[in-house]
Amino acid sequence: MRIYVLHSYGEYVNRFVENLATHSPSLAASIIGIEELSKDLPSFIEDASPYLPDMPNSDLLIVIGVHQDILASLPQIVEKIGATAVIVPLEDPTWCPLGLQKQIEQGLQQMNVEYTFPKPFCSLKPNDATPTINEFIELSKMGMPLVEVDIDNEFFTEDCRVLRSAPCGSTYHVIDNLKAKHISDVEMEISKYHHAYPCTASMAIDNVLGDTILHKAGYMIKAAVKNAIHQVKKS
Repeated sequence: MRIYVLHSYGEYVNRFVENLATHSPSLAASIIGIEELSKDLPSFIEDASPYLPDMPNSDLLIVIGVHQDILASLPQIVEKIGATAVIVPLEDPTWCPLGLQKQIEQGLQQMNVEYTFPKPFCSLKPNDATPTINEFIELSKMGMPLVEVDIDNEFFTEDCRVLRSAPCGSTYHVIDNLKAKHISDVEMEISKYHHAYPCTASMAIDNVLGDTILHKAGYMIKAAVKNAIHQVKKS
C-alpha cells in the first residue's frame, strides 16, 4: 500500500507518523511522501494547483487540516495521483464544514473512490464499503480505540494492552497509566491521562456533534476500557 500524507498540521502529523513507526514499522515504510502545505495562503483560492506539490501515484491519500479551497479540489487531486481511497480526519470544526464534506463525497462517489471523514481521527473504524481503508486500519492498528485489560482483585494488572490505538498514540498513554490502578477510579483516571497526553482534537463546539471533538475522543477511550472490563467480568 502506497500512502501519501498532505497536511497543514505538523504537530499532529508528527505524532501520527511516530506512532505508526513505533507500532507498525512495516506500514510506516509504505508512506511514500509527507507534504506540509503553507498556512500562509490567500483566504480565497480559485485554482489550487499552484499551491500543490508534485505528488506521486498513491493508493491511499490522507489529508489533514488543509485550506478549504484546496480540500475542495480533492477529487481532482485523487484523479491525478490515482488514489483508490481517501481519509480526511477532522480534528477541528473549521477544517471541513458539512456542506463542503458532502460536495467532496459526491465527487469521490462518482469516481468510485473510497472515503471517510472521521471526526476525530480516532473514530475511524472498518466499513464493508471501504476495503482499502480497512486494510490501513488493520495494518496500522490505528483508529477507534480497542483494548484488552487484565484485572486482579479489582486492580488493573501489567497485562493490559492496546489492540488498536488513536492515531496520535494517546491510547497507549492512557492504558500504560491505568496499570495498577483500581477499576473504581477508571473514569477519573482515563480523563486525567487523556487530557494530559494531550488530545489534539478541538475544544470548540462542533454543530454536527453537538459537543466538542475532544469530548468525543474522550468518550471513545472510556467506552473501549469499559467494554474491556465487561469482557473480563463476564468470562
